[in-house]
Amino acid sequence: RHVESNELSEDVSIIDLQTYTIIKQIESGHYTEGIDVTQDGKNLYIANGERNSFSIVDTTSNTITKTVPLRDEPHDLLLTPNNEFLYITLPHLNTVEIFSTKNLNLIASVKQGIRPDLIAFTPDGELAYITNRDSKEVFVMDAIKHKNLKKIKVGNGPHGVLVVPNWSN
Repeated sequence: RHVESNELSEDVSIIDLQTYTIIKQIESGHYTEGIDVTQDGKNLYIANGERNSFSIVDTTSNTITKTVPLRDEPHDLLLTPNNEFLYITLPHLNTVEIFSTKNLNLIASVKQGIRPDLIAFTPDGELAYITNRDSKEVFVMDAIKHKNLKKIKVGNGPHGVLVVPNWSN
């Protein structure tokens, strides 16, 4: 399957890669951007932009099973590699909120620079890298203790972030 968040049409498309057709459109609200799926493929997480929430979709039925309110509009979300935590950027509050996936409780709210955007984890899940678009920084966070370790000054408007463990020169 292919999953596409559609920022302006207020939904998420589930696409069959054999037939290249949309199987289901899941309504999610204006400015839906961040999406991620559990390692076992059973649950899809959706950041519901202007609805100030995130939802969990059962991938067997392609239906929303739970929606969790947030303090503000989310941009990106990403599960830790072990699926234990869900990291969500809240750009207007300059924070990353971290939820337990077991009970969906908020366990940490970590201050960032200006406008945290996208998230990447190291394969072992020990570090998170969060782009902060308007402060021109990438924050390095301890993903076990959920605390910032350092900030890296980068170019204007950092957006995409990727961890490549075995980069060859």
